[in-house]
Amino acid sequence: MNGVVSALRIVCWLAAGWIATAAVAAGPDEPAPGLPGLSPEDARSLAQRTSEHIFEQGVVETAEVLEFRSPLPGEHPLVFLADDGSLVAEGDLLFELSHDELAFDREQQERSCREARGRLAAAEAALAAAKAALAAEESRLAAMEKQLAACRVTAPRGGLVAHPRPASSRNSQPLAAGTAVRQQQLLLTMPDLTQLRVQVRVHESQVARVAVGQQVSLSFDALPQQVCSGRVLEIGKAPVPTSWLTPDVVEYPVSVELTDPPPQLRLGMTALAEITVGPRE
Repeated sequence: MNGVVSALRIVCWLAAGWIATAAVAAGPDEPAPGLPGLSPEDARSLAQRTSEHIFEQGVVETAEVLEFRSPLPGEHPLVFLADDGSLVAEGDLLFELSHDELAFDREQQERSCREARGRLAAAEAALAAAKAALAAEESRLAAMEKQLAACRVTAPRGGLVAHPRPASSRNSQPLAAGTAVRQQQLLLTMPDLTQLRVQVRVHESQVARVAVGQQVSLSFDALPQQVCSGRVLEIGKAPVPTSWLTPDVVEYPVSVELTDPPPQLRLGMTALAEITVGPRE
């Protein structure tokens, strides 16, 4: 077949060249000569065809070729291989490799995976326990740091520092550096000297005449020449606890706010309050 196409190609080239040369030699007014064995019309048709077409040899090929290679590393014997030139349908077996050794290796690997999962579970349990222990230690550390920070207390504002008076003088020691104290024990106070009050006791027979806002005149034993004014700020709803000396006396607490305290006034001074209640009804 290849020889026939090549021969035909040579014949067409020679014929086209001979006709073209003869036509040029004959001139424009003379008829074109023909090939030996061909009429002038057939010669002209052959010359036209060879001038308008190209004759080349080719090979028929497919546009897509699927390649299937051995997917396993190393060498493995073929158990099945489709015959050369056979036609297969979708899903038909093309080839199969021996997998006996591979199946054995897979069982070994599955055993190794199970052992690794067991070690991982144990490690995760140990990690969870370690995290819980760490959280507990960090909680204790935070509590210690909070207690450590609470050991040093600074004044939130400027003012007077006063130590609390002991409830009983018997076997009581004044607070000082070096004294051991317990939790929630009162160590000192800082009274606000800009808001002074006087706590007075009013007998039950007179407390009904007292009202919030009434004017009060106050004098002090320690300051005989000083008198200041105030007003009733609050009246207690419950009586003051009685003493064993006067168990039958009932008195109610009345808080008096000082509106113009003298600068010499000190905490703890005894005061005499004169409440203006008006005439008795």
